[in-house]
Amino acid sequence: MKYILLCWVALLGCLSSASFAVPKDAPLIAQLSGDLWSWNGSWKRLTYWEGNSSPVLSPDGSKVAYRSSAAGMPDCVGTGEDYGCIGFSFEYTNVYVFELQSGKGRRIAAQPPGQTPKRWKEIGTMRYGLVWSPDGTRLAWTEQSIGAYLKNSNNWDVVLYTVANGKTERFTVDARLDREDFGMKMYWTPRSLGLRWDLPFGAVLRWYSTVTGRVLEEARGQRIAVPTPASSLSVRCPKVAGASCLLTDGARAPLELNLHTVSGVRSADGSKAMLQGFGTDAERSGWGYQVWLYEAGKLRRIALPRAEMANNSIELAWFGELPELR
Repeated sequence: MKYILLCWVALLGCLSSASFAVPKDAPLIAQLSGDLWSWNGSWKRLTYWEGNSSPVLSPDGSKVAYRSSAAGMPDCVGTGEDYGCIGFSFEYTNVYVFELQSGKGRRIAAQPPGQTPKRWKEIGTMRYGLVWSPDGTRLAWTEQSIGAYLKNSNNWDVVLYTVANGKTERFTVDARLDREDFGMKMYWTPRSLGLRWDLPFGAVLRWYSTVTGRVLEEARGQRIAVPTPASSLSVRCPKVAGASCLLTDGARAPLELNLHTVSGVRSADGSKAMLQGFGTDAERSGWGYQVWLYEAGKLRRIALPRAEMANNSIELAWFGELPELR
C-alpha cells in the first residue's frame, strides 16, 4: 500500500517501460561460481576472474554491470598485525561494465590509490547495490571505506556514474545497517532513487532525489512493498520447514518447485522466467543450487555448465525480479 501511495506522488514517479526497443534475444546473465555467464538456449562464459558478483543487465539488454573483487586485497581484515579475520569478510570491490556484443569489459570504479597491506583496512572500499537508471545512461551504487566501517560510521556514499563520459556525482546517506549484514538494495525510478536495507526490527525503504540527494519519502516495517515491473508471475515460499516454493502465473494453477529460498527474474516481454534456488538433487544424491526455466506454463530444469557449480550460490539478472509473495 505504501508503494501505491508513493506512485501517485509527483516528486517520485514509478517504474515505467523503457522507451527503447529491447532485443528479443537479450540473454539471461548469471553469476556461477564467481564468474559471469550468459544463457540464450546454451551457456556462454563471459568472465574468467572467479571473483565477480551482483550482475545487473542494462535496460536495453546490451551491457552488464557487476562487482569484482579487487586483486591483491585480503579476504578479510583484522585488528592485529597479522590481519586475521574478525568474524566475517569484507569485500574490497571494483565495478565493471561489460559490453555483450563486443565481449569487452572496462573498470569504472577502482580501489583508492596508495594501497599497501597496512592501509587496506583504512582506505579499502566496499561497494554494493548496483542499479541502472531507467534510461540506461547511468549507474548507481553505494560505497564505504573499510576504515569508516571499523569506526562504526553509518555514512555511505551513493555514487551516480554516467556511462558515456565517466562523470561521477555522489551524495552521502545515513544508513544504520545491521553491522554484519550489508543487504542494501537499490531501485531507480524516473524521478528518484530508492535504498532499502534490513534491520533487526524490519526494513527501511528511503527515496532520494537524484538531483539534490535529499530524502523525499521513507517507509519502515516488517513488510515493505518495493517497486517491481508489472508481471503476472510471482513466487511464494511458505515459512514451513521442508515446504516447497510455488510459482504462479496469473490464473494458471501454481507450480510446485522442489526448491527452497527461490528467487527469479523474467524476460523483457514477461513470457519467460528463470528461477534459482536450493533444494534436493537426485542427480547429485544430495542438496545443491539449481536453475529452472519457466515458459508456456511449463518448468524445465537448466543444467549448469559444470556439476560442481551447484555447490555455490547463484545470482541471476534479466529484465525484472519476480515479486516474492508471503
